[in-house]
Amino acid sequence: MKNKKGDVLWGFALLIWILILAIPHSRAVFMGVMDAHPYMGGFFKFCILATMGDLLGVRILKGEWIIPKGFIFKAIVWGILGMMITLVFTVFTERKKAIVFSI
Repeated sequence: MKNKKGDVLWGFALLIWILILAIPHSRAVFMGVMDAHPYMGGFFKFCILATMGDLLGVRILKGEWIIPKGFIFKAIVWGILGMMITLVFTVFTERKKAIVFSI
């Protein structure tokens, strides 16, 4: 029964993310906040979604929900990677615009 409870909680968290992006009004609010704060948005998205993926991976491998050691630190590292990826996309998008306009 313990595994079923964790499965339901994980599925509920995923459903919340899907609903935020599927409902037009909440999607507009979400995108507005992400556009206003892109680096914190990158941190938040990667921290939550990658951590959910880590937990699911452990669930698949071990057959039960286990919160691994260093869970919070891994979530922070995922968040920092999200910020870095957001920065890279920003830099290359601006660079591409500069190259197109200079031609």
